[in-house]
Amino acid sequence: MLEQNPDLVLLFGATIVVVGYVLSLYLHPYTQCGRCKGTSIHKGALFGGAHRRCHKCSGTGRRQRLGAMVLKIGDPRRSTSRFHPRHR
Repeated sequence: MLEQNPDLVLLFGATIVVVGYVLSLYLHPYTQCGRCKGTSIHKGALFGGAHRRCHKCSGTGRRQRLGAMVLKIGDPRRSTSRFHPRHR
């Protein structure tokens, strides 16, 4: 049956890939932050010893994968705005 219908083989293969990707999102919804490379520290450009918390990942060192954001898997990302209102 599969030899006679190549479209069915393509559909079956695509289904396997999609199910595998969604399963990987449930197992690993986060990936390493691209800006701080997972260290959660952003080093200063002018002064090498200066560092601060990474704004892109809010100091966690990880970010949510695109598919996990779309499917709402894992915790939603915190606001990464550089200008948080100060609470006293």
